Amino acid sequence: MREIGEKEKAELLARYNKGESLRALAASLGVSTSTMSNLFDTWKVLKRRAGSKAPPTPKYHSRTPRVLVDSIDRTLAEKLYGENESLGTVADTLGVSPALLRRAFGEWGVPIRNRIEAAQARWANEARKLDAYRL
Repeated sequence: MREIGEKEKAELLARYNKGESLRALAASLGVSTSTMSNLFDTWKVLKRRAGSKAPPTPKYHSRTPRVLVDSIDRTLAEKLYGENESLGTVADTLGVSPALLRRAFGEWGVPIRNRIEAAQARWANEARKLDAYRL
C-alpha cells in the first residue's frame, strides 16, 4: 500500500467522523476493509461498531479505567489480604469490585491465593474468631 500523507489522513478521519464507513473509505483508496481497519489501528483511531453511525466509545483493556486501580488504598488492601481476609471481603471494605482488586493485585505483584489457600485462610479466620469468642 502506498504511503498516506498527513493531509490525506486528516481528510479520511474527517470523512469517517462524519459517518462514512470504513468500507467506503477503503474503496476510495482501493484497499480492503481489513487493510483500512488495520490502518486506523496503527493511527490509534477509535472505531465504531460495524454499521453504526454513533461516535466510537473508548475501550479499556479489562474494562477498567486506570484511575480506578490508582484510587485503591494499596497499603490497606495488602494488609487486610495478608491477614487472611478474602479477596471479596477486602474489596467490599475498600468499596471496589473483586475483579478490580484482583487486577490491582496483579499489577502490584501480590500473589492471589488459589482455592485451597483461600479455604485454609477462611478456616484460620474462623478459628481465630472462635478463639476470641471463647476468651
